Amino acid sequence: MIAFEKAMKQKRNRSKPKVLVEAYECSPARSHAAGSAWQIVSRLAKWHELWILVEETQYGNEVRSYLAQNPELKKNLHFTFIPRETNHKRKRPVLPIREVLDYRRWLKKSFKIALDLHSRVNFDLAHHLRGNSFREPGFLWKLPVPFVWGPTGGSNMIPWGMMAALDLKGQCCHTIKNFINLYQFRFVPRVRKACRKAVCVLAQFRRDQENFLNIHGVGTLLAQEHATQPSVRAPRGYDGTRKLNLAWVGRCIALKGMPLLLKAISRPEIKGRVRLHIAGDGPYRSRWEKLAQKLHVHDQCIWHGWLPQDKTLELLDSCDVLAFTALMEGTPTTAKQALSLGLPILCFEHCGFGEVLNEECGIAIPVVNPSSAIHDFSSALLSLIQEPSKVSKLSEGALRVASKHTWDHLAEQIKKAYEIALASSRKNQT
Repeated sequence: MIAFEKAMKQKRNRSKPKVLVEAYECSPARSHAAGSAWQIVSRLAKWHELWILVEETQYGNEVRSYLAQNPELKKNLHFTFIPRETNHKRKRPVLPIREVLDYRRWLKKSFKIALDLHSRVNFDLAHHLRGNSFREPGFLWKLPVPFVWGPTGGSNMIPWGMMAALDLKGQCCHTIKNFINLYQFRFVPRVRKACRKAVCVLAQFRRDQENFLNIHGVGTLLAQEHATQPSVRAPRGYDGTRKLNLAWVGRCIALKGMPLLLKAISRPEIKGRVRLHIAGDGPYRSRWEKLAQKLHVHDQCIWHGWLPQDKTLELLDSCDVLAFTALMEGTPTTAKQALSLGLPILCFEHCGFGEVLNEECGIAIPVVNPSSAIHDFSSALLSLIQEPSKVSKLSEGALRVASKHTWDHLAEQIKKAYEIALASSRKNQT
């Protein structure tokens, strides 16, 4: 009987679809892109047998160490580690183009290994997991199996009305980038070929969904790149007798829109009633510190610099609200972490965070122009100060929303894409 049950178990395992996943960044020891990939593949292993192509230099030892401690995962997770080829010693090159070229070289090497693996394993489908937005679909679409791509995005642009929020250099760079986006998404040959081959694209935003369908005619599912890890906790409270603690987390670059928030808390009705905690560093930090002094709000700002992940979570958990002022971004890890902690969010009504946010968990700021944004951020903060119970209500909503955007839900969306691809393959064979 034991031998029979063992044989049946092996048969069931063999019946699982064999999937090749390309995940340049993947690690159980990290957050952001690498952590996201791990959260996804570790869940997909419940339904599929996965062969995963991962960059060796940064992530190899972390994955091997985790698998050594959790050997049961090796049953359905088979990793192939591919070192990147680079001519410089820095983990991340100074110039973005060099990083892009490094990644492109890695993808070409990955495809050669994928061809060899396919000749031995005979995969049922291939999946290019994330990457550098739509610009880099990899080469797995060349394999003679159904191809799934994503979550991917990047076809959105900085709203033209918000360009004035950037300095002159930023305006020039991002105006050019907007036009390059329009061209690349429509006309770059490898993007077009990958779209033609893809059975399903996992798009990060509804606008991306529309663009993939309308421009390339490819079917999509909505699946954002990060998810929540809900915790059982009571909603946070604010009684209005102290300053409202506001968190801002991110890299100090022009695209993050910090001046809008500094100007918002300098308005007379808000000034002195908010304490702003800023976690992050970068080339614009000193410029923003000078702006805070010029606006006479420097005594309301606490500059924490870069914080480790655990300290960032502690900071978020100690605050009342997260302010997210980025002019263009996906669905950042910080926003999903904030929801998991029951932290209400103030952000622009666009991109991925604008789609996750609703009136039950935060306040969305319309995208019109910098002046209106400053006014609306200030008004939103004033409404929380004048009606303290609103913070608790939004905190309750944040916890509810977090429960709808979990890693399990994201894995289910990708599983659905796989099912669409596998069904298409069976249909073509009949």
